[in-house]
Order: sequence, then structure tokens, then C-alpha cells
Amino acid sequence: MKWNKILISVIIVISGFYFPSCSKIFTNSPSKTIVKFYTLANQGKYSEAEKLLSNEALNTVNGPFVALAGGFRGMADNLTKNGNIKSIKILKETIRGEGANVKYIIYFKDGTQTQNEDNLIKENGMWKITI
Repeated sequence: MKWNKILISVIIVISGFYFPSCSKIFTNSPSKTIVKFYTLANQGKYSEAEKLLSNEALNTVNGPFVALAGGFRGMADNLTKNGNIKSIKILKETIRGEGANVKYIIYFKDGTQTQNEDNLIKENGMWKITI
């Protein structure tokens, strides 16, 4: 019986290494999504950052108003002050069912900071930033 528990534990750990998409289920949170989004946008990895937006947010980002402002890249550069984020501090995370709210502060390299609040929704088991 003891060996069965050890074997199951080993299989779970190994599956996390070999099936990274499965490990996302256990590590995904609204706060981590916010940090990952800004980190990717700050690094200029726009297409990867865009994947963290909900379908509703993507429709807005791909709409005519954002296109006038330079599209997603322009929006991301504006949010990150052209890749100058120093750090992000999560102040509060509230989860209610498949919705969440995250309050956070972005610290920039020039010494300025901005406090933000974003709503997230769970789509296909993953937390996504929404409008």
C-alpha cells in the first residue's frame, strides 16, 4: 500500500515535467496571469502576452479604436512605458467562481509607479484578462 502512494506521487511529479500544459492547471492564478502578461509585454513578446487576454478583450484589442493607437503592440508599449517595468507588486486578489479581480502596483525604472486593477475570467480552465 505504501509503495502505491509513492508510485502515484512520482507519476504526478513526472507528469508535471513531461506534460507542462497539465502543470498549468495547478499553477495558474489570476495574480500570476497579471504578472505574466506584463512580463511578456515588457519583453516585447506581444503574441504571447496577447494569449492571456479573454476572447472579449481580444475583440476589443483587434477593433478599430485600438488599431488607431498602434494595435496591441502600441497598447502594450504604452502599458509598459516601452519595456521599462521594473517590478509588479500584487496588492489583492479576489476570486469569485470563474471571475476574479486583481489590484496591483507597477513600478517603472524611472522611479514612477501606477496602481491598477483588472478583472479576469476563467476560459477553458485558464485565467484571462478581460474588460
